[in-house]
Formats: sequence, C-alpha cells, structure tokens
Amino acid sequence: MKMNASAVPEISIITPSLGEGEDWTSTARCLAEQDGCALEHRVVSGKVGEAADATPSGRNTVAAIRVDALNRGIRESHGEIIGCLSGDDAFHSGALSAVCDYFRQHPDVDVLLGQANCVDEHGDCLDRGANKRSLQRELFHQASLCRPPVFFRRRVVDRFGVLDRHVRLVPEFEFLLRLYFGGARFERLPGAVVDYRIHDDNRADRDPGRLQLARLERAAAKIIGAMGERVPAEVLLRYGVAVALALGHDRESSARFDRFVLSSALRLARQTAPAGLGRWTTAARVMGRYLLREGVRMIGRPYFAMRFLPSGPRSWLQHGLRRKIFRLHHYAPRPVAVGSAYLPRVPEDKLPTISIVTPSYNQVDYLEETLQSVLNQQYPHLEYLVRDGGSTDGSREVLQRYDQQLTDWHSGPDGGQAQAVNDGLRQSRGEIMAYLNSDDLLLPGSLAYVADYFAQHPEVDVVYGHRVLINETGSEIGRWVLPAHDNETLAWVDYVPQETMFWRRRAWEAVGSTIDESFQFALDWDLILRFRAAGLRFVRLPRFLGAFRVTDTQKTSQLIDTIGRVEMNRLRREHLGRVPSRRELRRAMRPYLRRHWLLDKLYLLGAVQFE
Repeated sequence: MKMNASAVPEISIITPSLGEGEDWTSTARCLAEQDGCALEHRVVSGKVGEAADATPSGRNTVAAIRVDALNRGIRESHGEIIGCLSGDDAFHSGALSAVCDYFRQHPDVDVLLGQANCVDEHGDCLDRGANKRSLQRELFHQASLCRPPVFFRRRVVDRFGVLDRHVRLVPEFEFLLRLYFGGARFERLPGAVVDYRIHDDNRADRDPGRLQLARLERAAAKIIGAMGERVPAEVLLRYGVAVALALGHDRESSARFDRFVLSSALRLARQTAPAGLGRWTTAARVMGRYLLREGVRMIGRPYFAMRFLPSGPRSWLQHGLRRKIFRLHHYAPRPVAVGSAYLPRVPEDKLPTISIVTPSYNQVDYLEETLQSVLNQQYPHLEYLVRDGGSTDGSREVLQRYDQQLTDWHSGPDGGQAQAVNDGLRQSRGEIMAYLNSDDLLLPGSLAYVADYFAQHPEVDVVYGHRVLINETGSEIGRWVLPAHDNETLAWVDYVPQETMFWRRRAWEAVGSTIDESFQFALDWDLILRFRAAGLRFVRLPRFLGAFRVTDTQKTSQLIDTIGRVEMNRLRREHLGRVPSRRELRRAMRPYLRRHWLLDKLYLLGAVQFE
C-alpha cells in the first residue's frame, strides 16, 4: 500500500504483516492524519518458509519472518527517511511531519530516536515516554521495548546494511547498536511520537511478560558483548531483576531477591565480559551500582529493607508498615471482632426509613449471612428488597424462608446487577438508600448509626465508612481505615467501600434516579462520580460499617483486569479528560495514601479508635 504515490516520498513507513486477519484500522487512521511531508506506506507480508534458515537449527520463527519483511520493505521503499510501524501501533498526529522537519534542519543526523507511550489493547495509556535518560542510556534501554520509534536516513542502509535475520530476539536493537558503534550520528526527538501497544500476555507485571523481558535483556547484553563493547551494569541488573521477579521473588518481601538478582547479573557478566581483569571490573561495577541503587531506593521506601529481616519480624513489620487500602488480604484469618458500641440498639422513632436492595445470582453460600446481617440490625424503619437473577443453586429456597421478614423479593432472569439494583430502588420509598451485594455484610448497629448521623446533619447527602475484609468463611483478613473524604482523588481512583455507602433520596433524584446499566464492574464508581458532579456533599463516617468478602470467584477478582480496567478508564476519560498513565495515577493518589497510612498506623497503635 502506498500513500501520496504521485509525489516523490520523503519518508517511507514499513509495516510488516505476518498473516491474514490483521486489523489495520488504527494504522490507516493515524497515517491518514499525517501531513506536512510526502509519505509512502508499505505493508510487506512475511511468509512462512521464507526464513527457513533464520536460525542455526533451521527452524522458522516469527521474529525471522518479520525481519525478512522489514528488510524487503526497506529495500523496495523510495523515501530518503525510513521508519517502521507495527499493525496495531499508531503515530501521533503530526509526528511524521516533525520527524521530516528535524532531518531537514539537521542534515548531519543519521538516526533519530523518538519516545513511545505504552497503551493497552483498548488504547488506554499505561505509561508515557519521557526524555530523562542520556542518549546512550536511552539506546541501551530500547532492548526491552523491542520496537522503538526509530527513524533513519537511507544512507545508513547503504553504509551498514539492513537488519540481521540471524538475531532471534532483538534484531532491531542489534541494528541500532551496529549503527551507534559504527559512528552514525544519533539524536533524540523531544516528546512521544507513537503509541506502542502492550498486549495483556506481554505485560511485564505478568509472569510471561517477566520471562520474555529477561530473555530480551540477556540477548541485548550478549549483543553488546559480541561487539567488543562493555556491557552496562544497568543492562545486567535489569536482567537480574527480571529473573528474580519471574521466579516469584519480589523486592519487598523476599529475602532471596538480592541473591537471585546479583547471581543472575554476575553470571551474565561472566558470559559477556572479556576474560581476565575485565570480568572482575565488570563484577565490581555491577555490585557497586546495585548497592548504590538499592540504598537510594530504601531511603525513599524504607519498607524495602524488611526483606533482610527474619520471617517473623518481617511479617509483623509488613503488617504494621504497609498501606492497607486497595489490598484485599492483610493478615491470617481471625474472627471478626467489634466493640460494644457496635451492638444493635433501638433508635428513636423520628429516624428516617432506610431502603436497601440486595442483587443476587447463585450466591447461596453467602446469601443467608448477608440477609441476617441486615435483618439483625433490628432497625424498625427498614425496607429490605432482594432481586435474584433466577438462581439455580438453592437461593430461591433461602429467600422463601425469609419471606415474612423481607419487604419484597423476586427471583427471575434479569439484565445483570445494575438492572437488579435499579428495579429494587425504583420500588423503594425510604429517605435513605443503599444496596448491598449478596456476599457482603453490614456490621452490627450500622443502620442506626447512619440514620442518626443523617438526622443530625441534614446538609450531608452521601456517607460511607471504614471497611472490614472477610474471606469465604467469614473470618476477618484485613481492614481499610480511610482518611477524610477527598473529592479530588475520587476522580482518579475509587476508594469508597460500596457496602458501606448510603445516600439520601434527594441525591438519587439529582442523578436521574438510576444506575447506569451499561456498567458491569464500575457501576458503583460511576454513581459516586455522578454524585460528585452534581455537587453533593460526602462524609466519611468514623466507624466500620460493612464487610467486603474476598473470594476467588467474586466479580471483583475475575473482572478487574479485563472489563474492570476498561470501565474504570472509561470513567477516567470522562471525568479527567484522558486516561492517565500509571505514573500519573500514583502521583495523584500519593497525598491520599499518605493520609491513609498515617491514620492506619495511629489506629493500630490505639491512638485513634472508631466506635
């Protein structure tokens, strides 16, 4: 495929194709938006059988087929400037014009390195590129990126040749090093020019991604060594860290983490460094850099030093020092214990009616405990409705046993959790509203406490409290102690425990009296953000109000990395105007997490108590 074929192309973009059925939508869209330069786009098919001798064993590999396609595209293209773009990646608008302008203004530059933003399968940002490294460090860092945004002049190909089809894992990296050490002039283009798509099975926080990262770093180190150059300690240590993580040893809690990092890095150093004194100096560089880096890291995050402690003190300190919020397991199971202030009490008659809806589907193991946690509140002004989605596991029989105590219940097919909650709340009449999932619990006395607070604070619209975490058997495995409500942080992350949240009917009416049924996972965060957008007043109550059940089969565990991530990014895009990178998200959450950490430690020490 060619674009602007009538003009002599100034820049040629090569896209290797490895087979039929590939989606070129994003590629075509991003190239159609490029202007300011004569552009040629070549899609070159790689065919099985063309790379039969790509490895010494004669095996066909996807990498070799891709390299053959790239090389053929480079040779057949006509542009003075050459770049590559994979089928699911996308250039930013105006990126190619900026590249061409830079080359026109700097005729002595041979290779231009850009930055890449990493995005997921849905196009949502995972990390943003930043020019923080030196040129050489940036070049060495490209090994783990595999396909960096690189543009080069055709004279580079005439002088150094094309990609080496015998390099199995990092052929692009070997090509860049050959140019760099051969004397080609490199420069950097400020800012990101391309979105590089990271697929779920290649993410570095997953085991397959970590193993692949270790292989890439090892291949990169061997290429540098084979060229007679000194392998940077950073490359060796990145390999060591990738190996340690792939083997399940994390920096925070594994006493064997440092051993695996250093042993792997030093083993690779012996394989790549010249014999004799060179190996000793390389080992010294690796050890020195590692000690310095880890020392600086421990100053900023002291809990990393806990891995050097014996297992007993380490476990005790980890429980005491780590933040608890967003973690679903804090300690070994133990009985849920609450003080005498949590005992049910009969409130005054003037307190408002509370309407609670429980959506349920095939939750017979937990449904009765949930029902009892609400009914045993002994709150006289309770309206309790249950909507079951036609369960086949005995849930209907449980509901029949509680028929006289429930205001209303129904069992039959529905459109999911959000529709079930909407149906129940539409039939409710209470001044205070909430919904409680069929595996979560209300803690004793919660309804009377919430009703009393609303009665004394008529200006407050929405309240929530601290959270207890329980496991499948109802044993406590953690607690979330939350600082005062933070409206700004709420747009970045959902920290409100849904099972503890109650709101006035006027708040419900202010957002259209409905939960958005297009959400399967983030329906509660969407409702909270709509409350926020309507200018309603939130208060975090100083009390544990509910218990969130953590199981392997719950929706939170099953959907958070798939549908959950898509829906949360949808809300961030709507309320922030963009999907932030992980670095931006951590930075925005930091003040709230610090307040949580301090309050949690004061709670553990007994300096603050919650009724």
